[in-house]
Amino acid sequence: MRKKRELKKQLTLAYSIGVIFLTIVSSAFISYVAFERERTAYIDYGKSVSDSLVSQMSGSFSGSLEELLNYSFSSYSEFSGVQKILIFDKNFKELFSAKRKKDYPVISGWQGLNAKNSRLERETEDAFYFTARLVSSTNDLVDGYLMLIIEKPSMMAYLKKSFLTNAGIMVFFALILLLVLGLVVRSLTKPLEKLSSIMIQAASGETGLRTHHDASAELGQMSEAFNQMMEILEKRREELEQSRDQAVQTAKIKSDFAANVSHEIRTPLF
Repeated sequence: MRKKRELKKQLTLAYSIGVIFLTIVSSAFISYVAFERERTAYIDYGKSVSDSLVSQMSGSFSGSLEELLNYSFSSYSEFSGVQKILIFDKNFKELFSAKRKKDYPVISGWQGLNAKNSRLERETEDAFYFTARLVSSTNDLVDGYLMLIIEKPSMMAYLKKSFLTNAGIMVFFALILLLVLGLVVRSLTKPLEKLSSIMIQAASGETGLRTHHDASAELGQMSEAFNQMMEILEKRREELEQSRDQAVQTAKIKSDFAANVSHEIRTPLF
């Protein structure tokens, strides 16, 4: 016969499965929220850099256009993530480009840009592409266009790191809760184990067994029902023993009477 699993082990197993599931789901959700928040902040950062570049290039400058562009790139290339700056004329012909180390390809399909403020034009696996319109009355960049390329942080690496961090925190608190649950389960199952042991003794024929548990209303009711059952069984057993004793006594009396009558019959009256 297959051995049944103890209630304490069943509760612990069910809780452990629930904790693992909750840890995975909550860690994934928290990581996703943090990832989206980081991504939004990075996009806002790219727009801010683009707007600053537009403001600088659209202002007055005493030098040549090439000097202005080189100066702007050298100033903003020190900003985190800035990899490439491109300038286009009003016909979208490339006038200037400067890059740091990695050369990112120029995207197309953005030439309908009319907005004054910069915007995120495209997001690839490697970079964010921001575009903005350049309007100036003091240099040759009238109705020109700016494209700023900022490298994209390793989002998957960030997501993995965030997931592992959150999972570690969740597991730590889950272990604490598991310890607390173990104590609670033990306090609940210990009276059940005692009651089960007493019931086994009662099934083997022992009498005078009583139990008292007030850990919960259910255990109290079970204890009371067990005690009432034992009282009824002991009372019936006592009645059966009394009936047996009476039957034995009656049988003895009948046997003695029959023996006396037989003796008297066999004895002559001389």
